[in-house]
Amino acid sequence: SAASDVYKRQVPLLKKEFVMKLIQNYAESIQEMINDAPPTKKKQTFYRGLKRGYVFDKKQGVFFKNEGFLSVTNKYSTASRFMTEDCCFHYITVLPGTRMLWMAGLSKVPGEGEFLLGLNTTYLIRSHQKESLSVFTHTNMEICHEPIRPPTNLKVIRVVAV
Repeated sequence: SAASDVYKRQVPLLKKEFVMKLIQNYAESIQEMINDAPPTKKKQTFYRGLKRGYVFDKKQGVFFKNEGFLSVTNKYSTASRFMTEDCCFHYITVLPGTRMLWMAGLSKVPGEGEFLLGLNTTYLIRSHQKESLSVFTHTNMEICHEPIRPPTNLKVIRVVAV
């Protein structure tokens, strides 16, 4: 597996079981921080851009539990940096009471506005469709860059974290 290959290259002197336990403890610690975060007070929309649609490639109307963490941004134009010409832009709605971790100062993308949704969050796929997005400009949260015209006929996925 890919994880095994990374392990063999990066950590050849440590036993795999030990490294896997460290990773599990780290993930549990992050999840505890999310559990302790204050719940959201209102419905909010976040964004995610991807080069391929591996998380939300489920059918419309399907509920599913994502086992991993999910990184999202509150900046519409930031998400555009992570997508390609045909895939993918996600609108992710979180409902009041959702707990997530604000990643300010930890992101390698300055000013990303990154939040982390927790392990085993359940999502509802509201729609999968090809559409054109609004131009990414300072009016939709990016003041330091020229407007970017997103590709037309882009795969757009709308989901709700429940």
